[in-house]
Amino acid sequence: MLIVHNRNRKNNPENVGIDNFFLMRRKKYIIILEKSVVICYNNSNTKLGVFFVKKLKTSYIWLFCVYDNNGSVKTRFCSEKSDGRSKRIGMIYQGIVNVSAINDFDNVKYLTDCVSVERKNRISKFLRDEDKIRSLAAELLLRHMLSTIYGISVAEIMFGADKYGKPYLIGSELKFNITHSGDYVACAVGDADMGIDIEKISRMELPEVYSVFSGSEREMINALPQDIQADMFYRLWTLKESYVKKTGDGLHCSFDSFSFDLTGDRILLKNSKKTDSENAFFNRKLFGRYWYSVCFPSDERLEDIAEYDLLRVIDAFR
Repeated sequence: MLIVHNRNRKNNPENVGIDNFFLMRRKKYIIILEKSVVICYNNSNTKLGVFFVKKLKTSYIWLFCVYDNNGSVKTRFCSEKSDGRSKRIGMIYQGIVNVSAINDFDNVKYLTDCVSVERKNRISKFLRDEDKIRSLAAELLLRHMLSTIYGISVAEIMFGADKYGKPYLIGSELKFNITHSGDYVACAVGDADMGIDIEKISRMELPEVYSVFSGSEREMINALPQDIQADMFYRLWTLKESYVKKTGDGLHCSFDSFSFDLTGDRILLKNSKKTDSENAFFNRKLFGRYWYSVCFPSDERLEDIAEYDLLRVIDAFR
């Protein structure tokens, strides 16, 4: 049951996003609306958080901050529309697109004017059309997700790079990560660091690549029938890639210095004989031929993968 102290509650569009949030959480709260500030308490009269509501021409933007026992902000949620579609700060969104619909780069070359100069220069260095198309589609998907999920104007999206060459979004605390393999490009966006990786499963001589795995992981692979060992290789590989991409340790972290335990309900990362509790992992086989993994903070929420249509994404830039 939701108790709201507000005389004009019925016709107040602010409440749409608020109700959507609390119904999702399925907990009991008391909300007191005071102009543009919404103070939230639980039934024990403990202050849980505050909504800050800003009125726009046709809608409201609200931001909700959840406090921990020390009074520090623990989680933030926001909405940019009054139709109940909440956008959570503290949530990571995933998107994937099949690029096989485009096989001639010349047909989409004009779209390089819609991406960053750095991306344009990178594309120009590729020799094969499929590499150019994947690279172009990666930034188009990223820009499309930032625009549709967070309401950021495509024209305002600008990228920079830190001293290690890792790209970031200028003027925003939002984070993102991109990966591609075969016919697919995937992207994740959110307000916390994350790492993603997708790999197409292919045949290989496993002894040649065993050095990237820990002893326990090699044992895990060897215990499997030979015809599915490559499948486990790519599953573990994408997990490892997602972890080092999230932490930024890719250049100075040996893959055999940490290992994954896949025996339980949760994927566990073991580093220096300790179990890592700060990171969570999502690992799934997609389309029967790809392994896909995400590493993200354990206190974040990961949205389901959204499949985008490349031609519709392209239409948004015309």
